[in-house]
Formats: sequence, structure tokens, C-alpha cells
Amino acid sequence: MGNDNSTFWFQTNKDAPNEKVVVVDVAAEKPEFKELIAEDPDAVLESAQLIRDDLMLLAYSKDVNDQLYLHELATGKRIRRFLPDFVGSLGVSGRRAHSRFFVSVTSYLSPGSVYEFDFVGPPCPDWLIRHAQELNGAMLSLCFSLAG
Repeated sequence: MGNDNSTFWFQTNKDAPNEKVVVVDVAAEKPEFKELIAEDPDAVLESAQLIRDDLMLLAYSKDVNDQLYLHELATGKRIRRFLPDFVGSLGVSGRRAHSRFFVSVTSYLSPGSVYEFDFVGPPCPDWLIRHAQELNGAMLSLCFSLAG
């Protein structure tokens, strides 16, 4: 998934058929993998992506439905679920150097849309998410469909 200097994060299926996230400090005297995000027995972890310097996005597949969650990178604590009413398939794209990420979604009801999420302000439980573009001095809130 990525690293900060000698600390590395991995998505793995070792002892976890549905996948989990582990972290290891390779500079430690005896490097040891530590479980950061436990395996979900009811959902398969399809992808894990680091964004910003302090967050990770986890995409799960549960009952033929994709779910997207935001977690703290340091502790693994789940912060929130994105698009909770969405039913279908999704893909995530983002970079650690940016505060924003993109989610492509498709379902039987929608041929496909791309949403851009951008975090504003310091990390806290009450996230403010906005579209990255101003229109007439006012900010659009939550998310904006770039394609439809």
C-alpha cells in the first residue's frame, strides 16, 4: 500500500482469507507485522489506499455490493462510510500527496459516475467534504458528479 520512511502498510490474506491491513517497521531490531485493520468475516477487502498523510480508504465487497470506508492511518480507527446508500461497484483513485480522491461508481441504475471528494481543514471526526471548484464564490457540498 505504501510507507513512511521505514514504516510499511500492507494488504494481506495471511491468516485472513477476506484480507486485512498490517503494518511493520522494517528498521526495528526485530521487524514484526502488526494487525492494523482486522479481517471482516462478512466482507472481502477489495482494495486499500493511502491518502493524505494520515488516512486510508478501504473498499469492501459484501453481498455483491461495494462499500467504502475511511480510516485513520495511525490507529486504524474507522471514521466514516462514504456513499452509504450506494448499491453497485466502485473504484477508488487518489494520492498521498493530495487531500482529494476520486470514486467511480456503476450499478444497474447508473451507467457510471465519478465523484471527487476533497478534505478541508484538520483531520477530525466531523469531516467537511467539498467539491474542489468554487462557483460564484459559493462552495458545493458533499460531492459532485463529474460524469453521468
